Amino acid sequence: MGVEGWSADQRAADLRARGKASAGAWAAGAEGERRVAAALSMLPSDWLVLHDRLLMPGVAESNIDHLVVGAAGVVLIDAKNWAGHLSEWQGSVFQHSFTADGSRRHRRRDREFAVVRSMAIEVARRVGVTVTAVIALAGTRAADFGEPRVVHGVWVVPVDRLASWLRRRPEMVIEGRARLDVQVRTEFPSTTTDPALLLAIGRELRDPHRVLPSSARTAAHGSVKRWPAPRRTTAHTVNRRPTRRAPRRSHGRGRAFLGLVMCGLVWWTAANGALGSAVSTVSSRLAAAAPSAVTTPVDRLACSDVALNDLPLDEGLRLTSRARGMGCEWSMKTKGRDVVVIQMIEHTGATEQAHPMFVAAREAGRAEVVDTFGAGRRVVGLWAVAGTRVGPGQKSPVATRSVSVHVSYEAMGLSLKQGTSLARAVAARASAQHDPVPTTSL
Repeated sequence: MGVEGWSADQRAADLRARGKASAGAWAAGAEGERRVAAALSMLPSDWLVLHDRLLMPGVAESNIDHLVVGAAGVVLIDAKNWAGHLSEWQGSVFQHSFTADGSRRHRRRDREFAVVRSMAIEVARRVGVTVTAVIALAGTRAADFGEPRVVHGVWVVPVDRLASWLRRRPEMVIEGRARLDVQVRTEFPSTTTDPALLLAIGRELRDPHRVLPSSARTAAHGSVKRWPAPRRTTAHTVNRRPTRRAPRRSHGRGRAFLGLVMCGLVWWTAANGALGSAVSTVSSRLAAAAPSAVTTPVDRLACSDVALNDLPLDEGLRLTSRARGMGCEWSMKTKGRDVVVIQMIEHTGATEQAHPMFVAAREAGRAEVVDTFGAGRRVVGLWAVAGTRVGPGQKSPVATRSVSVHVSYEAMGLSLKQGTSLARAVAARASAQHDPVPTTSL
């Protein structure tokens, strides 16, 4: 089932041992996850409740606080132990607190909502059913928020109302519920899973030929309509009763007559010089159409686009690159195993158009940056849409491709600012190696 708050506890202990003040925030996050887990324990016994699961095992360190499968369908829950008073204003959630000098601070939490929704989209893509995204408020004043409501496509539910709210959700008919439970467990393993197994799972996730279930959606409202078709790894056969074919009629005489007619036509055209003219006409038309029929493949982002010695990295840091289907990832040795610390992926089609972070980047006209954590480490993610600036300044390079870059900066001994600069540098240098490609042609 996983251990609630395990990865946050591990990070808090590590920071505390190093004398870092941020250890308290991680400990508070772990406590929030335990409060949510306690609330979920009140659900009926036939509900599957999982804690502290890896979103991209063996590939990235982002974790899912809680995953629930039950009468309400599949629900992804992110625990937020935010201090102070929370309120909703003009479609956003604000956290109101006091600083050390007693002044009042108001903090908009939109980015956390975008991260939770993007995680729910990934879960839905992998399991093939609708996923409801939820932020569970676990702070001491969570009850002051009031009734559960939808903000930016994510349900916001105070922890003391979470179990009752889930039980009152419209029941969703899920065919093959037992199979769905197994799939959710295996697709998103616990953060305490053996590292060697996580690497094996990661290799499967990186496989560009991996067959996923039929497309699904995430929504604050919706239902699971059907169970997706099984994955096909070999030729699919359907057992059915053989049908009796009607006896074939003999067409031998007709084919022989048609052959004689064709031979006569060829002889006549050759005798009159028409055959050479026809062949010449067809050849010229094919030659004229060749440039549009044989299109040069669109070059994609690759490892060779980024020279590591041009990046703001410590000279002693050794990274190993590995090509992906539409990008690259760089790993380093940590405690005897390879850990992916930089990941660059080019996005096209529906992902580029619908992903919440790309939508936000397109509206802002510049790359979106989100600081998150997974498996006990901080990760900064950057999403840049083709045609928008990679950085905040007017002189910042313009991305030629829609790209996401994730940097596990604490694993590399970097600060958040350094990790963000590294993510921008990777996106800028990769884009500089390619000509712009209109997103509509991808």
